[in-house]
Amino acid sequence: MSGLKGVSIQQYKTDVGFRTLVEGVNENLYIIPKYQRKYRWSKEQVIALVESLIRDLPIPPIYTCRNNKNQLEILDGQQRILSLFFYYIGYYLDRKKNNSVDFSEIKVENYSFQEALTRQLALEELHIQLKGDGEEEYNVDYANLPVEMKRRIDYTSITVIEIKIDDERQRTKTLRKIFENLNAKGSLLTQQELRNGIYACRFYDMLQDYNRHNDKWRKIWGKEDAAERDMEMLLRLCALRKYVSLEWQWKNASIKKVYRKSLRINPGKRY
Repeated sequence: MSGLKGVSIQQYKTDVGFRTLVEGVNENLYIIPKYQRKYRWSKEQVIALVESLIRDLPIPPIYTCRNNKNQLEILDGQQRILSLFFYYIGYYLDRKKNNSVDFSEIKVENYSFQEALTRQLALEELHIQLKGDGEEEYNVDYANLPVEMKRRIDYTSITVIEIKIDDERQRTKTLRKIFENLNAKGSLLTQQELRNGIYACRFYDMLQDYNRHNDKWRKIWGKEDAAERDMEMLLRLCALRKYVSLEWQWKNASIKKVYRKSLRINPGKRY
């Protein structure tokens, strides 16, 4: 047991078999909370994780917290658990159409997670080849594994740690602090992704919704950015609007040019 600003936090460790874990994902027992970053692992990273699973190498734990619907929200390990699920179903994101995906926005309703993905995202078949000791390649697609090997994989343990917080009034604040601590040293986490996990308010929720769904903003910026640079730009624009007073008649044309380039918009246009 450990404390965080007077809040009592308990951790419960469970070793879950691979098949039990991914079927739990498919049944929506594990969910992606909205403060999580986007999924943006490459196919090479998925293959590396599958190789760890096949060769019985350690896989880092999945950190979760149970919500009021008795589902486990994933605090840390989204990239791993979704990659394992992709391996299980034999499909992966079509990267030509999905640069990155916010899985918290997938509408599950009465569907399984796989059915929801199929309905809302472009997927492509996932085939994985690994090299043997003699450098020969062999296929390890889950659906094609020999029965005995599949059984071994099914029962390979993956650690799931459930975090429980005694004070429900501070649950959200505490979870975001835990999220920050778990991800602060992650090499794939940008500063903006950390901000998404830390800050919680109606303004921030509004800005995230604007970033994801406003057609005019998407036309200005382009596709959603995997590293959340579009969201960071919106925050910068809001900061400029609130704290900076600008005169549009500049004598120095070069400054004006640099400013236009940095914002990627026409500063003479009103928004």
